Amino acid sequence: MSNEEIVIVEIRAAEGGADARLLVREQLRIYGQLGERRRL
Repeated sequence: MSNEEIVIVEIRAAEGGADARLLVREQLRIYGQLGERRRL
């Protein structure tokens, strides 16, 4: 068994225009930080 893990995260901005895009950016940043902390 390998120590590597593959993680795929899909975040979509639905309706909401600029606000939805900002939310997606923030979520991507948070998930990126979480992945770095957990070394994923």
